[in-house]
Formats: sequence, C-alpha cells, structure tokens
Amino acid sequence: MEAIPRDYGARCRFDAYCKTVLHHEAINYLRELQRRGKRETSLDALSQADMDKLCTTDRYPSDSFVFCSHGYELHIDNELVAEAFAGLSATEQSILILNCVLGLSDQEIGCLMEMSRSAVQRRRAKTLKELRVKLMALMPEGGWNRMKQSSYKDKELLPLSVIELARAGDAEAVEQVLRYYEGYINKLCTRTLYDDYGQPRVRLDECMKHRLEIKLIHAIVTM
Repeated sequence: MEAIPRDYGARCRFDAYCKTVLHHEAINYLRELQRRGKRETSLDALSQADMDKLCTTDRYPSDSFVFCSHGYELHIDNELVAEAFAGLSATEQSILILNCVLGLSDQEIGCLMEMSRSAVQRRRAKTLKELRVKLMALMPEGGWNRMKQSSYKDKELLPLSVIELARAGDAEAVEQVLRYYEGYINKLCTRTLYDDYGQPRVRLDECMKHRLEIKLIHAIVTM
C-alpha cells in the first residue's frame, strides 16, 4: 500500500485555499456585472470589433449536453442524466447549475434569482429528489454502477517546496502556481453570451481571468 507523504495535508490545504479564493472572487465579479448591467451598456450590445478586444473564443467538442444559466454552463456527458436534467423547469435547472458549477449557497442563489433562501433550499431539495427518481426510471440494470465510474483522474498536487517559495514571493514559483490553476480559472471565466441574433457565443472573459489571477497572487503572498 502506497504511503501518504508527510506534506500531503499541507498541500491539500493550500489547494483548497486557492480554489476557495478563486471561487469567491468569481462570485464577486459576477455580482458586479449584474449591478453594472442595471446602469451600463451590456456586453451583448458591444460591436464584434469591441468584443474581440476583450475576449477570445474557445472551441469545445460537441460530445456533451450543455445547459446554461446566468452565463455559466453545466456540461453533462451522460445521455440519461442529460435527458433527466432537460425535463426540469428553467428555474430548477438554474438552481442546480449555480449550486453545482459555482458552488453558490442557497442564500447566494436567492440573491441572484430574487428568491428567498428557504425557497431556494426547498426547490433544490425537491428537484434533486425528483432527479434521482427520474434517473432510477431511465437507467437500465447496472446503470448506477456505471454512473459511479469517474472519468477524471486525480491531478498531482503542487510540491510543498513550490508552495513555500510562492508564499515567499518567488516570481517563478508564483508563475508555476498560476499555470497549475489555469484550467480551473478558465472554467470559472468561461461565459456564454448572446449576439443580436440570439446565437450563443462561448467566450473566455480575459478581464475576469486577469482579476482572478491578481487576487490569487495577493492571497498567496499574504497567507
């Protein structure tokens, strides 16, 4: 049996700390966009030339089912799960997307959707229960075992030596940390916008990405 390294706990805590910092900064950014949207011109109203200065377009394989809410996407690879999810109402889908993709609390979801915390909690619990029932009805025998099989492999944690150097302000170590979390940052910063014809455009918000990177650097060196 492979022994757990002595520094494994410290590396896990650093990983959780960084993801928490990025997650909450993404929430703050989203809230600011909503506040500005009530007073400023929406990004949807910008010309394509102006939009190209701010964002780049990412291409994704069409082998998954995509559900959107508040500019964020939930990708579901399993056809049975996607079929059950598609049967939910728009409100129920939004609650689950905001909870599963962004990890928002019931209170935070309520603020975004203009619902009370208790109403969100009831809808979320009821929706998850109904979703389980639908999946049980749709899945063939042995389906739950296939659902439990994960398609993701654990990512090696950053070495403790890199973490300590980054906390001390070493430029190369900080850059290594940013590269390590680039995929997670890109996921948080990928948004779906709609053009004048109602066509969805999946884009990486470069302004948001830069802000999250700055926040992460500051959080690391001030730990």
